[in-house]
Amino acid sequence: MLDLNALMMFNEVVGAGSLAGACERLRVPRSTLSRRLQQLEKEMGVLLLKKSTRKLAPTDLGLAIREHCARIATEAAAIGQLTARTTGQLQGTLRVAIPIEFGTGWLGKAISDFAVQYPEMAVEVDVSGRVVDLIDESRDIAITYGHPKPSSLTQRRLGALTSGIYASPLYARRRGLPQSLDQIGQHDCVVTEIQLREGVWSFSGARGRRNVRVQGRLRVNSIRLARELVVSGAGLGLLPHMMCAGHVDSGALVRVLPSWNSPSLPIVALTLSRTRLPKRTRVFLDFVAEQLAASQPS
Repeated sequence: MLDLNALMMFNEVVGAGSLAGACERLRVPRSTLSRRLQQLEKEMGVLLLKKSTRKLAPTDLGLAIREHCARIATEAAAIGQLTARTTGQLQGTLRVAIPIEFGTGWLGKAISDFAVQYPEMAVEVDVSGRVVDLIDESRDIAITYGHPKPSSLTQRRLGALTSGIYASPLYARRRGLPQSLDQIGQHDCVVTEIQLREGVWSFSGARGRRNVRVQGRLRVNSIRLARELVVSGAGLGLLPHMMCAGHVDSGALVRVLPSWNSPSLPIVALTLSRTRLPKRTRVFLDFVAEQLAASQPS
């Protein structure tokens, strides 16, 4: 494999017509340039330049090679321009992988708002319940919640997922609402499989941490379905605030015991690099972080 940097130096020397002129263009010492050219000729086993005390000119073979070098330099410049456009402009396609429950429950609206605000960008969303491989599956971002396993991927914390108790006005009229955590056991509850395995609803507040044992009469494996059951008046639900904000605004849900929240889970974006992200990726992550902060209760 030939040294492409040395070939580009040779191209500059022929273009400048002298070592001094090439050194000025390349901003390298004359000794360095001479050494690299000698190494290139040694590697190729040919003479590329005819030199005298006053003149420097390419050999016939050197002139032919220089034509190839010029084309390589043109392609390299085109690659640089393409990279600049890709990393510096809000254009192109952003490929995002999100968990199925998290995505359909809240992040879908954030992506919709992002697409409206940045109409020149295309967004491909992979909604899945499995772990996505960013390299093999050509995804730019994988968003998850909880604590990801250690890996070579870069992790950026976008915010936190917190939950609280919610009920519908219909349920409140039918059964009333608990006035303390101790009264939750007297109410119908909608629980997810994860909550059922844990056996308790965990809370933290100004008065410390509390665990409340729940025996949900309705048990589901979807947090989105749990929310819809709570909206329909089936019972109390421990639901993420971000999934309920719109329903609270519309009056479909009311917050119960607002001084108590579940312990937060981090929401994390996984990317291949922290420092070499295209601008569209950085802007998207900033947008999601802002939307996530705005969705949390004050």
